[in-house]
Amino acid sequence: MFLSVLFEEHALTYSLKEKRWLWDIDDIRQTSMDEELALILSQKVSRMSQDVQQALTLVSCFGMRVEGDVLRMTSRDEDEFSKMSRCLESAIQENLLEMDGKYYAFPHDLVQQAAYERLLDEEVLSLHFNVGLQILKNASHSITVENGSLPSTIFAALEQVAIAKDLTVSEPTLRVTLATLFLRAGNRYFELAAFPS
Repeated sequence: MFLSVLFEEHALTYSLKEKRWLWDIDDIRQTSMDEELALILSQKVSRMSQDVQQALTLVSCFGMRVEGDVLRMTSRDEDEFSKMSRCLESAIQENLLEMDGKYYAFPHDLVQQAAYERLLDEEVLSLHFNVGLQILKNASHSITVENGSLPSTIFAALEQVAIAKDLTVSEPTLRVTLATLFLRAGNRYFELAAFPS
């Protein structure tokens, strides 16, 4: 990723005449790479289509990586997920995203940051909340599991809702549902952390 950014910014070039790579190490050293790289990556994200930008922003809401099955649950239907998948494939081709097994992953934290910072401050909480609710809606059939455990998609949904904790949930039924799910998730964490003495 680092070399491709240097190449795109013409800090690293290939000379056909000399048949070798050329660079000015002093120029590269003098630039603040974190800030410069962040700006370059932000510009690269901005040059992608609006749909690809939105897909990258959605992935960035989950941090550095997210399971493909969780992303599927953020879609209202299969057509929407297919469109998102095509957008994510474009991002992969541009080295803005990688497939790591069944996970979509950002190759660098600055790429994730560039995608996430596209959101306006007033959009952040509502996006996290709505993403969480959409996952819960799509996963509602798997919430009541016989053995009492919750699937990972429910934990991902609750994490999104928790990020938006400053939003007020006015619908009583939704408040009870969320409180119940958070209680079950909390109990599950305690079970996993409980060690026999």
